[in-house]
Amino acid sequence: MPTATFRRLAWATAIETYLLIIIGAATKAYGAGLSCPDWPLCFGKLVPQMNFLVFLEWFHRLGAALITVLALAATVSAFRLPARERRPWVRWTLFAMALVLVQSIFGGLTVIMRLEPWVEAAHTGLATAFLAVWVMIAVSAGMQERGRQILTAPMMWVVPLVAALSTYSTMVIGSYMKAAHGGLACPDWPLCYGQVIPAFSPDGLILLQFGHRLAALAAFVLVIYTAYFIYRRAAQEPALVVPAGISAGLMLVQVLIGGVAVAQKLPPLVTVTHLAVAAALVATLMALTTVAYRLSAAGVVSGGPGAGGGPPGGQHRRCDVLAYVQLMKPRILLLILVTGYGAMWVAGREMPPPALTFFTLLGLLLTSGGANAVNMWYDRDIDAVMSRTRNRPLPSGRLEPWQALAFGVAAGIAGVLVLAIFVNLLAAVWALVGYLYYVIIYTMWLKRSSAQNIVIGGGAGAIPPLVG
Repeated sequence: MPTATFRRLAWATAIETYLLIIIGAATKAYGAGLSCPDWPLCFGKLVPQMNFLVFLEWFHRLGAALITVLALAATVSAFRLPARERRPWVRWTLFAMALVLVQSIFGGLTVIMRLEPWVEAAHTGLATAFLAVWVMIAVSAGMQERGRQILTAPMMWVVPLVAALSTYSTMVIGSYMKAAHGGLACPDWPLCYGQVIPAFSPDGLILLQFGHRLAALAAFVLVIYTAYFIYRRAAQEPALVVPAGISAGLMLVQVLIGGVAVAQKLPPLVTVTHLAVAAALVATLMALTTVAYRLSAAGVVSGGPGAGGGPPGGQHRRCDVLAYVQLMKPRILLLILVTGYGAMWVAGREMPPPALTFFTLLGLLLTSGGANAVNMWYDRDIDAVMSRTRNRPLPSGRLEPWQALAFGVAAGIAGVLVLAIFVNLLAAVWALVGYLYYVIIYTMWLKRSSAQNIVIGGGAGAIPPLVG
């Protein structure tokens, strides 16, 4: 187990990072982001002449310097651990140091590029990722191997991790939306101009606001489900139930704050609180994920209500990344991306912009890969009896059916959101049509009822060029 010094430094870094995120939120909310017009100094000085706005920005930079020192001290402490247990801590602390280096670069870019929205969103996203890493390190460093029975499902940590990633994505989208001055693009809440799906403005701000609310809805469902999932399977374990309950409570508070923020026209204090609760929610979900992973990796299983047996010997399988890649059918994905990208060239009659290309292909990859994963989940019975498919992740036992289904649905939702937010609504609608066509018409209906399934089902393959 790591030394007490390392654990204290890890927690100190995590706590200071969280406080710095709040200070950064206040700096933006009160319009102090360019109060120091140069970087890394402020008006060419280490300690400039102060007023409230200059102090906010200067204090934010001071906090960033302190975090760098704390993270460096924790990294040095990791290198001083006994050789037999040094490797994982050194690896994670070095990764965190790389994050803080990139974060400092983006901190400078926010000033140099005069608060460009995508730079501000990246700055917030990196800070939150840095917080999540240090929470994971601190929680994991404080855990000891435990032998009593706890978990009730293999890879129980996947559920809170998906909720954490969804919440994190919502937070980053919200940061971009606010930086782009789209926080009041929809002046009412929870509807937008009294409509579930509003008419989108030419500047894209209503679409951005609408996308943020959709992402928030997805995060809400996932966080509440996580709390239910944990309670049903580990009600006797406070180390899991407590953070799951806190997460659900924070999410409910966050929804209310979001409504108040719009109703009161984004007052700074409410805006800062909104971001602070979001960061706390991500940190809590990462703590829950870490505890669940450590217990699962130790092979701890449960005999409690609703428990299911694990693999032989009580050992749970670790995450098989390759199995998830195989669920997406990478060879088919390559064809989809090629046809989608080719259509972008044809439509624009020139090389498409790099950013547009990236988000279009990412959205296609996620929606198509998610549909392929659901296809494998539905066809796992017939895949098991064919020599060509019996080694796929589900027939071979490398993944559980629920894991494939959850991955396929989550990837599909993520892909549609990426296209809706970063490309346009029409592309997102076409991708959703392709997803449903492949899953419902081809997989669930035609494949088991008609020899023409591949002919008619091939219509799904025409969707990526339409998206492009």
